[in-house]
Amino acid sequence: MPARASKKPASFAPSKGNAKSEAVKKILRIARQHRLGYDDFVQVCQQVRIKLNLRKPKKERRLPELLPPAELKKFFKAVQKCGDLQHELMLKLLLYTAVRVSELVNIRVSDLDLEACKIFIDSGKGNKDRYILFPASFRLALKSFVEARPQNVSLRVSFESTLHYQAYSANSAALHR
Repeated sequence: MPARASKKPASFAPSKGNAKSEAVKKILRIARQHRLGYDDFVQVCQQVRIKLNLRKPKKERRLPELLPPAELKKFFKAVQKCGDLQHELMLKLLLYTAVRVSELVNIRVSDLDLEACKIFIDSGKGNKDRYILFPASFRLALKSFVEARPQNVSLRVSFESTLHYQAYSANSAALHR
């Protein structure tokens, strides 16, 4: 008969992670025994958190990963092959400036300062105004695009959807990403 692995001595305290999972298992067992509905179960869990003074751990904030330059070139070559200058400019603005989509679709031509290579963002996140910079190498492409559409006062109208012939909203621009 093979020898069984010996159990840990009773003096070892369970780890915090193990203790938490055991507590969760007990709560689940009780909930099943009493046939609690979802709302009742949520209420029980909230009360347990309060009684045991449990807090959710703060979510770790990580910086976004950037594509290597070779991958970016490959990506923009694929975009150029599609032949849609509007989409190419929108994507480059998003990349070069890190502007939010909701801010991008609300940029007016009057917000552009092509000489200083900056764009004024009116009422951005948190209803705050700010300036964003773009590289000087992008100035000519942006200037050509705006000058080709002198009747438009808004980039939102300039970046008109080729599928529906209507201006982009923040949601429709996000869908086309």
